[in-house]
Amino acid sequence: MLSAKLRKNMLTLCGGHTINVNIVIFIEWISVLYLVCFFIYCKFVISLEENIEMNKLILFITICVAAAIFNACRTDNAESGKCEIMRADSIICESTADSVVSILSPYLSVLSLESGRNITVDEYKNSRAVAVFEPDVQKYLPSLDSIEIILYQVGEKCAMKGIHLAGTKYVGVINPFFQPIITVDSIVYIGLNHYLGENYEGYKSFPEYVRHQKDISRMPYDVISSSLSFRYPFNTEGKALAINKMLYEGALLYVLSEVFEDTSVYDILGYDSEQANWVEKNEGRIWNEIVLNEFLFSSDDLVVNKLCEPSPSCLIINENCPAMPGRYIGYKIVKSYLNNNSDVEMSELLEPQFYTDDNALLKSKYSPK
Repeated sequence: MLSAKLRKNMLTLCGGHTINVNIVIFIEWISVLYLVCFFIYCKFVISLEENIEMNKLILFITICVAAAIFNACRTDNAESGKCEIMRADSIICESTADSVVSILSPYLSVLSLESGRNITVDEYKNSRAVAVFEPDVQKYLPSLDSIEIILYQVGEKCAMKGIHLAGTKYVGVINPFFQPIITVDSIVYIGLNHYLGENYEGYKSFPEYVRHQKDISRMPYDVISSSLSFRYPFNTEGKALAINKMLYEGALLYVLSEVFEDTSVYDILGYDSEQANWVEKNEGRIWNEIVLNEFLFSSDDLVVNKLCEPSPSCLIINENCPAMPGRYIGYKIVKSYLNNNSDVEMSELLEPQFYTDDNALLKSKYSPK
């Protein structure tokens, strides 16, 4: 029970790492001290008691309880490890050491490719984006301890389910691109300037649906989703159909919902309560629109994007339909598939053999009301 509570606190308290680990260490030492005191008591007092057998039983029970407490705390202390996010955003402002240059090289290659010219570390360091955002990143995100702990624990759960993210490095940067996460060569570059809160002054010109995604609570979902997409990229032979993309995105959603504790698929999609209620009540309606309008087997990128990518709403389904209904329906199909095919490993869902299978929908027996 103690271990579960500490684990829960570790996930929910912002900056909880320092607080909880100190509590764990404190309880560990209290348990040791208690055990030592009890042995002393037994040595000098227990022999004076008449009911020696009863005292021995009490001693045995006490040792078991103290050992259990100590072991539980030790387990939590071990599980309080972190996936370090290297703060290149702040380090680069203080130094251009070889280690920083090395870790940023793949990222700078992407910047160079996008800008059409070679961008050096010094240019990036003195860029307008770094000058504008770095002070506020340091102000609003001075520590990422709680995020690092969540990433560690989610990574452990992924490994337990046969999904391996080992070797992935996380690096915090100032990212001038629209997308918050860029993954290159197994390094996940996290644009920290994209998580300063939806009310941040610098986001005022952004559409509301974009601002809504700019909260620190979104970072773990985005990071793990990007890591999964890198390890298991969407890959089809020839032109992808909408159903292929829906199944792939649905599989990603399913995995994320399984490895994040106390998280619903609506949280991951970024839906508020009203949007969640709408898609839940209108699941059958969404599915009928997709089928009747022949979207399901469409290879039109515009259709696929409207069904699966972020936007204010999905007008091709209904003016009240939230964005990304294709991902939501894909998730529901995956759940139905697993309910009817219990021998499928979670990692198999992210492989082309699943989401390009012409019979996957049939095997799922998906039929919303």
